[in-house]
Parts: sequence; structure tokens; C-alpha cells
Amino acid sequence: MSEDTTRVSDPAELGNAEVPRFLIDAGRRLQDRGLHRIQPPSSLVEATLTACEHALRDLGSSVEEKTGDDRVHEWFRELLAVRPLPAPEFAFARAAALSLVEEGVAFALKYRGSPPAYAVEDHCVTEPDWWSEHEFLSTWRMACDLADRRLVNLGGTPLRRVVILRSRVEDYNERQIEAIRLALETGTSDTYWLPHNAVAGLHNRDFALVARSKLFEIKRGAGPEFVVAQDISICREAIRMCDELDRLAQSGFARRIRAAGRLAPEAINAVESGDTGIRELLAKTIMGLP
Repeated sequence: MSEDTTRVSDPAELGNAEVPRFLIDAGRRLQDRGLHRIQPPSSLVEATLTACEHALRDLGSSVEEKTGDDRVHEWFRELLAVRPLPAPEFAFARAAALSLVEEGVAFALKYRGSPPAYAVEDHCVTEPDWWSEHEFLSTWRMACDLADRRLVNLGGTPLRRVVILRSRVEDYNERQIEAIRLALETGTSDTYWLPHNAVAGLHNRDFALVARSKLFEIKRGAGPEFVVAQDISICREAIRMCDELDRLAQSGFARRIRAAGRLAPEAINAVESGDTGIRELLAKTIMGLP
């Protein structure tokens, strides 16, 4: 490809080709940042062509008709393949995303009623707006959307997200309240809120446990530390935490925000009421009110 070649994403054309909206938006962001102008190494191009040649040879004359979900999965893998990975966080998010859409979805379809992953988010560890401000985490968000869509279409259970709130609603600033509102409005995963005082011993962890066997954790300190673990003892502790949070989510301590892909009526009202509505819903959950 020559240096002056420009690749442009046409949202209308992609939409006509049934490319999902969230993938179009991701491509647009990459284009706006000038990343389409980055040239891949010649070794990567050659390796890709060789892999495609082998795949086509193995395919032979039989071509299976692909479902819409299959096409979305392929587009997602292609997006991850061309996405630049200049820092550990990109590699971490890419590994977590692929694990979720492949291992997690397969696990949820095999064990009906089980989610592909648990995502535990403690607002005392990670600010709510941190997830929306860091571009690399959009990879994980896209994976959640894709996994949830596939599972709902196939009668499976979406990802389960447990959010541990701070002890006072006053500890959330306006930017963080807006981030929470957007998460409610655009999320796809089953979501539960838990008050801080209801989860003694389960604080200070932000992680995703995929297929109850692979742990992806972000530890905050002077800088984020990215941990990927399959060690049985580490995963066993994460499984214990998820089982306990699951129990709490089914108890009177938790507030169900989204289930089976649908926002609870009170969450819809909170989103529509903006800052005031979100704060009122947070306050009711923190105080343990129905």
C-alpha cells in the first residue's frame, strides 16, 4: 500500500452491509484519530496472506452460509487484528475481549443459566468515568455488547455485572453521575447495584472472570496494573467472590438494574430524569431502601 493511500469508513455503506452500529462507531473513532493511515509491517501482511491462502485451500468447494452473528464475530476479530497495540493495556483488553466472545459465550451456551463472565466493579477502586475515558477499554465494551447479543439471540444468559457503590452519594461528582447514566442507557449486560456496607470482605477488586476459569483484573495504584491469571488458586478465590456476590444479588441488598437485556422501570425513570434521577436511585440503593 502506498504512503498516500487513504482508507475511509463510510457509515452508510457499512450500515447497508449489516455491520453493527457499535463496530461502525469504533471504526469511525479509529479513522478520526488517524490510525487508518498506519501501515502494517510487510511481515504481517505476508503472514496474513499465507494464512488466508491455507484457509481457502482447506475450505475447498463447500461454503457454509454464515449467520448474522457469525459475520459480526468475524468483523470483531478483524477489528482487533488491525487495532494498534502500543501499550500493555491494549494487549490486555484484546485478550479479555477475545476470551469473552469465544470461551465465555461457549461456556454460557454449554451451561445454560450461567453467564459468560462476571464483571465486578467497585466504585471505591475505579471511578465510574474511568471506563468511558480510556479508549482501550472500548474493546472490552464492544466484546460485552457482542457476547450479550449473541447469547440473547441464542437463548443464553448475558454477562453479569455487579457494581459496588460508594458509601455516600455525595462522593460522586457530576462527570461520574453522567458516566453512570450513560452506562445504564447503553449497557447490554445484566446489572446489579450493591451498597458498600453489604459486601464486607469483597471490596477493592475490579475484575472480570470469564467462563469461571480465566481472570482479568485491573489493579489501580500509581498506575494501572494488568493481571491475567489462570492459576487455579487465584481463580478459585475469584469464583468464591462471584458466588457470594451472586447470592447477594438475589438478596434484598441488591438492586436489579438490568435483566434479560431490559432496564428495570425505576432505572428507566432515573435515566430520563438525568442527574437528579441517577442520584436518587443511587441514594436508595446505598440506604437499602426498596
